[in-house]
Amino acid sequence: MNRNARMGLIFFAVYATVYSVFVMLNAFFPSTMDWSVMPGLNLAIVYGLGLIGLAFLMAMLYGWLCSTGTPDDSTKGRLADGSDGEIGGGSIEARR
Repeated sequence: MNRNARMGLIFFAVYATVYSVFVMLNAFFPSTMDWSVMPGLNLAIVYGLGLIGLAFLMAMLYGWLCSTGTPDDSTKGRLADGSDGEIGGGSIEARR
């Protein structure tokens, strides 16, 4: 499994855990969502907006980490289209 896929799975697990806590609180302890966290805002609103913000931040972080990372060994020497540069039996470098 390459680095980007592994990071994506880790980010998915983190977000799924945070979201699952939100769902479980709503399902089994709905009165906790009425707690006033900030003046005029209850826990449900703050947690929901936090989930949206977390998803945005994680997407930005994932994009940045994927663009700055080093390619893994399985993609070294390959072109952007996934080919290894060979056309008709020889590499592009050999024809130059």
